Amino acid sequence: LFEYILSLNNLESGSLHIGSNQLLSTLVLPKYISQFMQKYPNIQLTLTDANSTSLENEISTGTLDIVIDNCLLPADTFVQTHLATEYLLLAVPRDFPENDRCAEYQLTCEDITANRHVQHGRPVPLKYFAATPFILMNRDNDIRKQTNAIFQEMDFNPKVYFELDRLTSLYSYVEQGTAASLVSDTLVRNIRGVNQDNIVFYTLPTKHNKRNIYASYKRNKFCTKAMSTLIESLSGLE
Repeated sequence: LFEYILSLNNLESGSLHIGSNQLLSTLVLPKYISQFMQKYPNIQLTLTDANSTSLENEISTGTLDIVIDNCLLPADTFVQTHLATEYLLLAVPRDFPENDRCAEYQLTCEDITANRHVQHGRPVPLKYFAATPFILMNRDNDIRKQTNAIFQEMDFNPKVYFELDRLTSLYSYVEQGTAASLVSDTLVRNIRGVNQDNIVFYTLPTKHNKRNIYASYKRNKFCTKAMSTLIESLSGLE
């Protein structure tokens, strides 16, 4: 028993079941998970990507050890470590004529990468996009719920073409000039294979444009050395 506990504490054995939303699991976590696996090759990892509702259900039932997601969970049941803050942006195809009236508010991909949207972004009035077609995430997605809150606060009723369940797919339609949408700066900073010069970005005039990313585990669950080490490695997530 002593040797078994020692091996767990030294990260020489053990398992870890991790859940995350689709965006983070696709674009952000692979770098951190790969580094963890290279450093601790004897830890058996299981990875799951799903929406926030499914992730909360799975961590509540014990299927998952850790969830990396934006969802704020009940403090009496879960321990949550803040990893990063991300912002929602309005992303509009560059060729859309609405952009001509909004030059003073525009940001580029380079501005987002340099975090200028947080420090110097000037919010654009959504009234300029009243006739603009939009593609949105589906209604059970966390970004869609936040998008709805933004639109409700600004008394804005978008013209919605259709809905999707993956933000990366949605972003491709924006890049192709199909419609505008709301996307996270995490996506803009990390996506590859998309010509982001085709997209103009705007900050949003609302308190609902910001959300946090947390590492969460159940409060009544023992936090193993593998769990704490992984969470520590994710601090300052980009």
